[in-house]
Amino acid sequence: MDDKHGQEVGGHEAVGHETGDANIRPIVLTGVGLAILAAVVCVIIYGIFNYLANHPTTNSLSNPMAPAAPQEPRVPRIEEHPAIELQALRAQEDATLSTYGWADKKTGAVRIPIDRAIELQLQRGFPTRQEPSKSSPKEVKNGQKTAQNEQKTPQIDRKMTEISKKNAQIGTAEAQK
Repeated sequence: MDDKHGQEVGGHEAVGHETGDANIRPIVLTGVGLAILAAVVCVIIYGIFNYLANHPTTNSLSNPMAPAAPQEPRVPRIEEHPAIELQALRAQEDATLSTYGWADKKTGAVRIPIDRAIELQLQRGFPTRQEPSKSSPKEVKNGQKTAQNEQKTPQIDRKMTEISKKNAQIGTAEAQK
């Protein structure tokens, strides 16, 4: 048998094992050095923590752009019980729409129930835009306005004024109760 240990095979030295042991002293010294370094770092960190714990920060803000006091989030905020809050809002709106009261006490403006307001508006009628028309038979007869249309306008204005006064009196009486 041929012993090829330590001989060259194909231009390379043959693979084998080390014949001597590794020097243990540098390995132990490196481990001891790392342990001492870790202990020193722990002592330094412990000292820094104790120093910071015994010396509280000043009142200055850490960030000059930070607000001085905590701010509330913008409206609308998250509702805890939206169904209950919606029901309460609708009840308040219904009470406002169905009762007499002051809209603005300083100016003397009162509010009336919505049903009454609708009745009054239907009695008064809705305003309409009147466009001048040369051939409209209702407004013009032979180039002149009819006397009947001219007489209705002051009567309607008087009735509307009377109704407004009555509503204001009713609203004032209900608001005082």
